[in-house]
Amino acid sequence: MPTGLNVIGPRVRRLRDAAGYTQEQLVARLHRAGWDISRVALGMLESGRRGVQDYEVLVLARVLRVATDELFAKGTKIPVRKLRNPGGPKERRTNVNPSVQASGPKDLV
Repeated sequence: MPTGLNVIGPRVRRLRDAAGYTQEQLVARLHRAGWDISRVALGMLESGRRGVQDYEVLVLARVLRVATDELFAKGTKIPVRKLRNPGGPKERRTNVNPSVQASGPKDLV
């Protein structure tokens, strides 16, 4: 399973190489598409040391002329963080009579 801040970086590098672009050339094309990214940031993205926003995935796919799913290597397992409370927040119930006014912070619990 890929480690780092993104799962598409190595695939972006392979697609860039296959298209015959240097990092500088790809950065220039990304700039023309409206994404202000540096060559250093692209290198960090490719090596997994930089996260990728959803709109950046769209721009990369458009500039590299591939479908967005092609940026994800076949069989890529996307890491999913376990939630502390997978059922969502539970409704807090109190036994306080609504007609009784709270006299302080401890009564609000």
